[in-house]
Amino acid sequence: MMDYYSEFPAPDYDQCKKEVIAALCQNDYIKPEDSEELNTLLTEAFIDSNVLENSSSDIPKIKYSFTGWCVFGKKDVITSFTKISERKRKGKLKRKIRGLLRTSYLLIKAHKQTIEKLYHPDSVFVNTVLKSDFKCSANSLPLPPNQTD
Repeated sequence: MMDYYSEFPAPDYDQCKKEVIAALCQNDYIKPEDSEELNTLLTEAFIDSNVLENSSSDIPKIKYSFTGWCVFGKKDVITSFTKISERKRKGKLKRKIRGLLRTSYLLIKAHKQTIEKLYHPDSVFVNTVLKSDFKCSANSLPLPPNQTD
């Protein structure tokens, strides 16, 4: 039965895109929303899977027959799409983790610098507040011990 369809040309590029989107929605890889990011990922997947003919026209053409597209081409494009989307997802996660680590490093560094400036022997805090507290506690008499018999 499929031998008969090998004489027919593959569907046009837009129809192939719709078939791939339908297959991805069926497998819950993507939501059925039409967006710019989805179109760029699909275009990149078509190029990466090498199913397009090398031609100078604006509209890309599939180089397989109808049977070849159904059996091999669609599967290759879906595999390429999942690899590309997984790579981009991992890149986003790496960037977020790197940002969190840098932020925590800068916060810890700022905290240490603040503590060093605050308790340095020549700082205003040490010369005014801590020195006056030390003098007040040094001049006061110690409390008598509490005797309980």
